[in-house]
Amino acid sequence: MGNVVATDEDHPENLDREAGANITGRNTSETYSHLSPAYRQAILEILRDTKPGLPDYWTAT
Repeated sequence: MGNVVATDEDHPENLDREAGANITGRNTSETYSHLSPAYRQAILEILRDTKPGLPDYWTAT
């Protein structure tokens, strides 16, 4: 599995928004369909505990 918290010097907000959509389930593409709701929730909980300053759109599931 690739890095879900990507950085990009030119457009970091786009990558953060995309990663947030992948983790919260707003991205319903087949690429991320293997992530169950419970697994997505676990990822979010870990990120909330370890990455300060997550954007608000990451917290909506």
